[in-house]
Amino acid sequence: VQAEWVAAARRARDAGFDIVYVYGSHTYLPTQFLSPVYNRRTDSYGGSFGNRSRFWLEAIEQVRAAVGGDCAIAVRIAADTLQGSGVELEEGLEFIRRADPMVDLWDVTIGALSGWERVDSGPSRFFEQGYQLEWSGQARRATAKPIVVVGRFTDPDRMAEVVRGGT
Repeated sequence: VQAEWVAAARRARDAGFDIVYVYGSHTYLPTQFLSPVYNRRTDSYGGSFGNRSRFWLEAIEQVRAAVGGDCAIAVRIAADTLQGSGVELEEGLEFIRRADPMVDLWDVTIGALSGWERVDSGPSRFFEQGYQLEWSGQARRATAKPIVVVGRFTDPDRMAEVVRGGT
C-alpha cells in the first residue's frame, strides 16, 4: 500500500502537481493503523503508539523520498476522528510532532464520515462560522508549519483573523 502511495505521488509530480497528500483523515487507512480501536495487530505495526504510527510515518517518509524535492508534502489529519477512534489528543499531537520534519503543510479537519455530529462542511443553520477551530487549532501546539483548516468561514474579517494566526 505504501508503494502505491509513492507511485501515485510520482504520477502527480509527473503531471505537474506542486503538492501531494498522504491523506489519513476521516478514518482512512493511516488513521486505522494509528487507532487502537481499529488496529489490533500484534506485530511491529500494532500495540504501542510508536508501532501504530509506523505505517503512516513510513508512508510519509517514502513519499517524501520519492517526490519531496519536486512537490510539497501535505498530510490531512482529523483531530476529533482520532479521539473517536481511541487515539487521545496528545497522541495525535505527538504524531504531528514525529511527522513534522517530513511535512510541508498540515491540513487539519474534524469529523468522521460515519456521522453528522461534526463535519467539515456543516450547514450554517447548525454550525457557527469557524466552529472547527476548537479542535483543528490544537495542531498549532505540535507544529510551526502552515496549517490549513476548514469550518465554513463566511465573514472576511474572521477569515483574515484566522489567516493571521489568531484562532
